[in-house]
Amino acid sequence: MTEEQLHQLNALLTSRIAGLNAFSGDSSRKKDAEGLHCLTVREQEVLTLIASGYTRPEVAAALGVTRNTAATHIASIYRKLDIGSIAEATMLAVRWGVLG
Repeated sequence: MTEEQLHQLNALLTSRIAGLNAFSGDSSRKKDAEGLHCLTVREQEVLTLIASGYTRPEVAAALGVTRNTAATHIASIYRKLDIGSIAEATMLAVRWGVLG
């Protein structure tokens, strides 16, 4: 993705997430309190990539790891943040300022 595409994606996601925040509950506040520091540096890199729209194979290629390793990192992120989708990961990444 180009820099301009990332900025457009970030703007789109920010506006969409604003609407989703109305549905946030206590678990969302817990995730915010824990923040990024519950993730390893590598998991933070992976979070940035998936929140930027990279697919699992693209994450693997960008990091020079196997697809299985990328999938393991993503699963670890989901477990640590108690989330179940890229949309939720993206919402948190935007909230934490990971995307810009």
